[in-house]
Order: sequence, then C-alpha cells, then structure tokens
Amino acid sequence: MLSQKLVSAGCHVIQAEGDADVLIAKTAVECANECSTTVIGEDTDLLILLIFSTNPESEALYLQSEKKKGKKFRVWDVHWFQRSVGPEMCTLLTFVHAIAGCDTTSRLFGIGKGVPLRKLKSEQIFRKQARVFSEVATKDEVQNAGEEALVCLYGG
Repeated sequence: MLSQKLVSAGCHVIQAEGDADVLIAKTAVECANECSTTVIGEDTDLLILLIFSTNPESEALYLQSEKKKGKKFRVWDVHWFQRSVGPEMCTLLTFVHAIAGCDTTSRLFGIGKGVPLRKLKSEQIFRKQARVFSEVATKDEVQNAGEEALVCLYGG
C-alpha cells in the first residue's frame, strides 16, 4: 500500500520479495557506479554485503546509521573497509555473514559477528575452511569445511 502511494506521488519504488538486505545492497552498488551514494540503515549484514559486492573503482559508497550517536550520525566508508581488509577478506565476508547469523540463518550460540571476523583475520585454518565456500566444491567438501569451521569457532 505504501509503495502504491509513493509511485502515485512520482517516486521510484523497489520492493524486495525476499531478503531486503540483498536488494538494498544491489541497488546501492548499481547507484555507486554512477554517483556517490549513501545508504541509511543500522544493519551489520548490510555493511558486509556492501563491502563484498561494491566495485572498488566505483564512486564513493557510504552506510550511515539511522540514529545519532551523541550529536552525530555514524558513517562507514565502504571503500575504506575494502582497502583495509584486502580483496581476499572481502571475498570471504559472505562466509562470515552466513556462519555468524544473518536474516536468513540463525545466530550461533555464544558467538557474535566479531568472533568469525577475528578468526578469519588471524587463523589460517579458518580462512582455508572459508575459502571452500567461495569455490566450486562438492557437497562433502562443503560439509567438512563447515564442520571444521564450527569446531574452530568454538575453540576446538
């Protein structure tokens, strides 16, 4: 109903059938190919998707918080994050996004989003397991890598 009202007022409306984060990230990336773009939202999942999918050569792309922290809004520069973590880490972020819990998967008990990110940065074995998810792999390879990654996350 809101979409219909906005369209009748002359606004361009895009409505997600499924997970809105994917559509928001895709739309923002397309816009950033043309001009500097700011996405307003609070979702860490959205930041991860933007870092993963943004062309490093595109125009500036930012994620701005909806709420002020003190007197200012928080703003994250997607290109800065890409440069900071490097291309391989950007590729592996979707693994962290999925294993740490996102809108379509449950969060692991006692494990926040920071733990897999830190392990990805510091532990070669965890990176090796994460790479399996971004390659062409068999069902057994994915299952084994997933189990080993979970064991690693819980300190095994």
